[in-house]
Amino acid sequence: MGENVSPEERKRIGQRCRERLYDNAVRNAEAARNGETARQIATVDELCHQSGLSKNTIYKLHSGEFSVRTLRLVEGLIGPVSGEASSQNGSGADVAKGVTASTQVLSGGYSLSDISRYLGVFLTVRQGTTVRENLLTTIMRVRWDADRSIARFYEDIRYTSSNGKAQDYSQSGTLHMSQGIGTIHFLTSFQGAIRLMTTTPMQPMAPVMYGAILTQVPMAGHHVPTSSVVHLRRIFEDPNSTPKSMTGVVRPGSPRFKELSSDLGDAREAILAR
Repeated sequence: MGENVSPEERKRIGQRCRERLYDNAVRNAEAARNGETARQIATVDELCHQSGLSKNTIYKLHSGEFSVRTLRLVEGLIGPVSGEASSQNGSGADVAKGVTASTQVLSGGYSLSDISRYLGVFLTVRQGTTVRENLLTTIMRVRWDADRSIARFYEDIRYTSSNGKAQDYSQSGTLHMSQGIGTIHFLTSFQGAIRLMTTTPMQPMAPVMYGAILTQVPMAGHHVPTSSVVHLRRIFEDPNSTPKSMTGVVRPGSPRFKELSSDLGDAREAILAR
């Protein structure tokens, strides 16, 4: 890529760089669940450490301000983001178009404008799956994947269990929306295992959604199906925002327990009172 690149393309390259780091974070979470130790660069700090570039330089790249040298250095670490690698004889583009069209149909055929209010950072609250009197809070990021024309999510589900063990059930997947039904579906499909979170549309008076999760949890050497009501509240519109630590197990007596229980009660009434 030469220096003569349009501002619009520069911004797209910067956005793809941010998305690549995001995708790597998802892959790292999946690798950790499988007990794999390989880790890809997934944060600005890691990218700075490996490249020797400053944070300011990386943030400028994200906004579309970069030199060819900087871009090549970054692509050498996280892979191509300038789009040149996918233009071999046009065949890669043709395949990508076919994949995108198929993905759009399966996800409901929504556009970026249809889904824009569902992009951002959400705080989710649900009942504990093993100790039912506890609550579990997680952070879920939803962003638009311009290459696939679909919204994707990553839910950070890392916490310390009641027996002191570190748990990581982080999820990632795609957002599905039926224009006719109106419900929102967050689907994880990984090696035959499915987790489905189905929610109401965003409420008109507040950025919240009410829903239910169907998944499976380990129990005595095997997995069993389980379900839980869930409350989602958007806390940032920018999916790249980094909220303070708000996740983990919330036990009765915690200062947050009463407020979160009220949110979950609203969700339970909205879902189960039908």
